[in-house]
Amino acid sequence: MRGDLDNIVLKALQKEPRRRFATVAELAEDIHRYLEHRPVNARPSTLAYRASRLLQRHKAEAIAGIAIFLIMVAALGIILWQQRRAIETARPEAVNRQASGRRSVAVLGFKNLSGRSDTAWLSTALSEMLTTELGAGGKLRTISGEDISRMKLNLSLPEEDALASTTLRKVHQYVNSDFVVLGSYAEFGSDGRQIRFDLRLQDAIGEETILESAESGTEDDLASLVARAGTTLREKMGAGGVSESEKAGTKALLPSNSKAAKSYAEGLEKVRAFRPQEARDLFQEAVVADPGYALAHSALAESWFNLGNEPKYREEAKKAFELVAKLPREQELLVEGRYRQAIREWEKAIEIYRTLFTFFPDNLDYGLRLASVQVSAGKAKDCLGTLELLRKLPLPAGDDPRIDMTQVGAAAALSDYKQQASAAKQASLKGEKIGARLLVAQARLAEGRALTDLGDAASANAALKSARQLFADLGYRFGEAGALHNMGVAFSHEGRLEDARKAYDEALTIFRELGNRDGEAGIWNDLGNILNRENQVAQSKHAYEQSLSIYRDLKDAQGIGLAVGNIAMAEASMGDNVHAKAHFQEAITLDRATGDQSALAGDLTNVAVVMQAEADFKGAGRALREAADVSRKTGRKIDLGFALLSLGDLDTAQGQLAVADKMYLEAQEVFIEGGDQARAAMALSHSAQTAFWRDDLANARKQQEKALAELDNLHEEDSVPASRIALARISFEEGHFTQAENGARQAGKEFEKGNDTNDEAQAEVLLIRSLVAQMKVDEADKILQHAQQLANKTGDTATLAHVALGMAAVESASGRRLEAASLLRNTLAGTKDRIPMSIRLEARLMLAELEMDLKHPAAGRTQLFSLEQDAKAKGFLLMARKAATARLHPNSAAKHRSS
Repeated sequence: MRGDLDNIVLKALQKEPRRRFATVAELAEDIHRYLEHRPVNARPSTLAYRASRLLQRHKAEAIAGIAIFLIMVAALGIILWQQRRAIETARPEAVNRQASGRRSVAVLGFKNLSGRSDTAWLSTALSEMLTTELGAGGKLRTISGEDISRMKLNLSLPEEDALASTTLRKVHQYVNSDFVVLGSYAEFGSDGRQIRFDLRLQDAIGEETILESAESGTEDDLASLVARAGTTLREKMGAGGVSESEKAGTKALLPSNSKAAKSYAEGLEKVRAFRPQEARDLFQEAVVADPGYALAHSALAESWFNLGNEPKYREEAKKAFELVAKLPREQELLVEGRYRQAIREWEKAIEIYRTLFTFFPDNLDYGLRLASVQVSAGKAKDCLGTLELLRKLPLPAGDDPRIDMTQVGAAAALSDYKQQASAAKQASLKGEKIGARLLVAQARLAEGRALTDLGDAASANAALKSARQLFADLGYRFGEAGALHNMGVAFSHEGRLEDARKAYDEALTIFRELGNRDGEAGIWNDLGNILNRENQVAQSKHAYEQSLSIYRDLKDAQGIGLAVGNIAMAEASMGDNVHAKAHFQEAITLDRATGDQSALAGDLTNVAVVMQAEADFKGAGRALREAADVSRKTGRKIDLGFALLSLGDLDTAQGQLAVADKMYLEAQEVFIEGGDQARAAMALSHSAQTAFWRDDLANARKQQEKALAELDNLHEEDSVPASRIALARISFEEGHFTQAENGARQAGKEFEKGNDTNDEAQAEVLLIRSLVAQMKVDEADKILQHAQQLANKTGDTATLAHVALGMAAVESASGRRLEAASLLRNTLAGTKDRIPMSIRLEARLMLAELEMDLKHPAAGRTQLFSLEQDAKAKGFLLMARKAATARLHPNSAAKHRSS
């Protein structure tokens, strides 16, 4: 007999009473158990036996359960196989990286088991000190606390004493770390100053914990506690020990007392929580507690920089530099690099970061710092070369989105807006992939700037709105203010000035809350730009002066130069060329002193416009050629394009059309290369005017209409009226006087709206001549009075001469030909070579036609022949043709007189 029934029978037959059933009832009970498929008492009770009886009782349910269990086992097997495969795939990468560079370690922080807020600073302090300890000797590459903080923010990582495999994988991908250190701490003892420090070392590639350790010590002797923990960790990671000299260097990197350690750690926490004012105060406490602690001074310098206080920034950076003697060489170079940046010694800063990157080629941060200071030094092309080297680093470092973000800065410096937008987009996509929310926000902000300059208002606003929301979600108020500032710029480009003002006001409020005076000064500057566009020039000058006052308080020479240059622009708009020229010269001096090459090129171009208005063509030419040379060296396309446009205008004014054509064509190519459609259209408009003077009216119209359509489509309100008045002038020469009148009226209103007084006056001159051509002399006379007021207001030589042509046309049409001729002679004699060639040739043509009409045909023909030859020689074929027509067909003189 076999099975449970066998056991029952055998037990019932046992000879020894103690081994038999004690009663018949017990025997009966066991038989019932057998029949119900329950465990019987006659058989020894084991887990396997009881399970088999359970299955017998619940056979159907058991079959279903087994099926589910098998499915779960299979799924688990697949997951384990995938994880194993991922680990096996990652291991060769780790081996390759170990062969090509140092192994890396990230100290993520430590959980505060006590939960007391007054001991929270220890997590940061222990993390920073342990990172320093592990970095001693340079055998391990440590991830900076700043990078760790950003990662934890972006990935929403809580303080944990261990990480799951999936989280380890994310950490490895984000900060490119081979090892992760984390754990917990707790204070104990009667005084609460004893510390138990529990450590866990995890392999981020193998996704496993490889060490658990614990150390104890006191709050006053954190350095010893951390040193012991560091020794244990270094040994496990195969980094070996450190020499006595390296230990001394490490000690210099740590605060000398617990008070300084606490303030320094809490200051770092505030920096990483985007609270710069509180961070500054804590770092000030740290340097008071330990005046010789170089890193605290360096951190305080960065806080002043973040608050926009340049003088304090330079002062603290210098103090930090003066304390580097005892620091290890690597940290000594880092502190000096920051100091050289603070005092704008760019070449020295470049050499320092190049040295660091050469010594530690596996440290992406050093390569990025080198690239960044190359941009600051005006060497954006060199920066792009450095970035190409960084992209060749082993993955994931070579594909780090920060490389793309640094490229954004280089492209912006070169005013290559297409490259800027493309690089920002790449950075955003890569950032999203690894969950780098802060970087994504910064990338979208940069993309919005580029799209604004590319004239894509809708896409720019979408990118900037997204950036603002991301910054707000992260609690980064400074970033939110920056996004609002740039939204204001984008709105301004669209002509949505009220929306721009609202955005600026919101940004200004945030900057004031943060105590960031540099940001506040920037807002005042852009508010001034809006007021200027609204024809409130005096108010715009006041806004620029507000900006200047702040920059002077901050002793920010670069900002002072910006504000002074804008004040000069406002004064030029008001016709105050004397003060405008003086302020431009002041700005240029500051630009040279600070080495701000872009600002120098812009101020040289602007002062040239004032010089040209004063008929100082030689001075204007020198300034513009220098601006072009500076821009070619920096590679900044927008500066070069404007310098070339202004050179073209100067060449046109001097009667050098062939040279002007080359300038306009090169300017157009430069703008197209940078993806700047609006300014490329502006250059096309200028080029169309040389076609006009060459008497190629059909081509001039075609180009001008194309330029106007593009400018209008891009909402370039500042450039549209110049193209419109040029089209009206073509219509006038074609004999379409009504069309010319309408165009001149519209352009005049647009110039008035934009506060372009000289251009408004010249538009009214064309309107006057169009009305005279239609025999609307009384109306023309009324317009003339306003044009004279505008010209007298600006005092611009060219504008006064141009208005004199309109006055002569009205005088002649009113029958006062002698007065008209006298006015033209005085204009020509009084201006000599101080007015543009085109105005001079037109004045000569009008005077010669009047001579013919005043019964002085011989003198008139002689003047017309001379004019024809001069105009041909200069390439002004339109004027040459009109002179020839007046000379050879005197009966047409009346038509020309009216024009």
